[in-house]
Amino acid sequence: MKIWIDIKMPHEPLFFSSIIENYDNFTYQITSRDFAEIKSLLEKYNLPFDIIGNRPTGLSAKRKLLFLHRVLRLFVHVKNYDISMSHSSPWAVYTSLLRRKKSIVFYDNETNPINRNVFRFTSFLFTPEAIPKNVLEDLSGRKTKIIQFNGYKEDIYIADYKPDKAFLSKLPFEDFVTIRPENLDVLYLKYSQRKTIVPEIIRKLSENSINILYLPRTDFERSLADGFDNVFMPEEALNGLDICYYSSAVLSGSGTIGREASRLGTPAVSFFPGNLLAVDRKLIKDKALYYSRDPSKIIKFINQSGARDRNTNQSKKVKEEVMHKLDAILETIK
Repeated sequence: MKIWIDIKMPHEPLFFSSIIENYDNFTYQITSRDFAEIKSLLEKYNLPFDIIGNRPTGLSAKRKLLFLHRVLRLFVHVKNYDISMSHSSPWAVYTSLLRRKKSIVFYDNETNPINRNVFRFTSFLFTPEAIPKNVLEDLSGRKTKIIQFNGYKEDIYIADYKPDKAFLSKLPFEDFVTIRPENLDVLYLKYSQRKTIVPEIIRKLSENSINILYLPRTDFERSLADGFDNVFMPEEALNGLDICYYSSAVLSGSGTIGREASRLGTPAVSFFPGNLLAVDRKLIKDKALYYSRDPSKIIKFINQSGARDRNTNQSKKVKEEVMHKLDAILETIK
């Protein structure tokens, strides 16, 4: 069987490398857009890939044209495959639709306005049980088969994680807090929500003599840390799970890295500027994730954080459940 995987965000190379390891008897074609650390992470995990397109920016009309352009490029470039797999890549879903191929989508963000235009053309949709099924049914329609699992997407690759003992040698310090800034360019944020508190968080941490591993995606995000001596920005992509494992705390203005830290037992803070996802609300309810947009409260939480629970047995159970359900789907494609 040949599976086509399309990558759109930096957390996806590790996610799909974990799935690929479970199906080493299949062949794969991997495509990606050129954005943030994706290319270096694909290389890090030894995943052969082709870069096709980048992240569309600018006015809405321009974005739509660039979106269609990438679909057409993928249609020409990706031909002989049995099923596509993505973390809700609309390009993969639409290209598969044009080729009359089935598509598998993993996703955990029910708030993205593009969902309705993606899910209704998706063959199989994998989501955490934290997202109400009736919400997904409303977004997808009757033709999409919804498969839910008891956990989080991050569990799927945390299940295989082994800490890199040499990781700290890549940093200029051993004790540190990690910050991933808000991604203010995403479609699901309202204009009024596109505000960053990163400079204020960095200033508060600096006043407390706390070292910072800072993970920007863009030049604008890099500029938010200008003028601070206690901030280190790696030149090459680092393993996100190693970052979470060795951090004293992880502060995230987006989503994935905060959930990774939470599932690894590291004190985790979300300062996401938009409406919280169902998966994050569940973690907050379970006291596995702390939420605040107040830098002073965030610093207080970090200083009061206690011992960690490094048990990943639950993640292993989640991966086993997901792989069992994925097996059943792939059997129907053979």
